[in-house]
Amino acid sequence: MHQLITPRSDFTTNWKSFLKKFLGLDFSTDVLPSSQADPGWRLLVIPTALTVGQAADACRRHFKCHFELSDLCETSLRSARDAAATHVVRLQDCREADDPVLRAYRPGGPGFITLVERLVFELKFWSETGLHLDVARSTACYGTVGNDGDVPVIDWDARLRLTWASIDAACDGGYTRQVSL
Repeated sequence: MHQLITPRSDFTTNWKSFLKKFLGLDFSTDVLPSSQADPGWRLLVIPTALTVGQAADACRRHFKCHFELSDLCETSLRSARDAAATHVVRLQDCREADDPVLRAYRPGGPGFITLVERLVFELKFWSETGLHLDVARSTACYGTVGNDGDVPVIDWDARLRLTWASIDAACDGGYTRQVSL
């Protein structure tokens, strides 16, 4: 577990500082939860109108990345959560995705991590630990679906790597990160 900050004031200060330093964004603290996540869990703050492109650019500024600009075309992505409102998601605080993908999932459903959330998680985890997520296996971001029905898959292989997989291919031996609001 890497989230060491527990008091709400420290949590708020930490996120305000992170978002300003890494994404150049300010946000209102009234959207933050009244309590910190339970041990073993992490809260991610995703500010209003943060785009996949902005999150990817922030990652590129700090470490090697491999994805094409066409991979990040906002108009071709459907996300489970609306970027028009700041939101906080709760997910397990672990370096590797650990939830095997089940065939009974709903692509684009609210229970799975989105691409922008996964990019923010990578940047936040790296800023706190100097380490990267998904070194041993990939995370399929089922909260985001491309117009062609493929889902983004992210891992670390000497660089942050984004690929796309069909639903069936991602299900075969794939892992994901489940989230709750």
